[in-house]
Amino acid sequence: MVKIRGDGFVQPDKMVINGEITIDESATVVEVGLGFNPLIEVLPVIIQSQQGPTNYIPKRINRIWAQFHETLGVYVNGEQLIPNL
Repeated sequence: MVKIRGDGFVQPDKMVINGEITIDESATVVEVGLGFNPLIEVLPVIIQSQQGPTNYIPKRINRIWAQFHETLGVYVNGEQLIPNL
């Protein structure tokens, strides 16, 4: 199954048969690709201090900043930040 967007609008998933798909709605610009669910994990924070590296000292991350471009369905800890359309 592949994901399809035609002229910026999501269309139903389709099965590729003999290298071809047939879309339900006509469109001038069509994007087709494989759907995936990326998982982002925070890497360990390593800070160089006067006492040396802090590799094994527990740290707490209380804020992140992320940019999204043409993105749908973003969840953080089960809370939906950007809706699915």
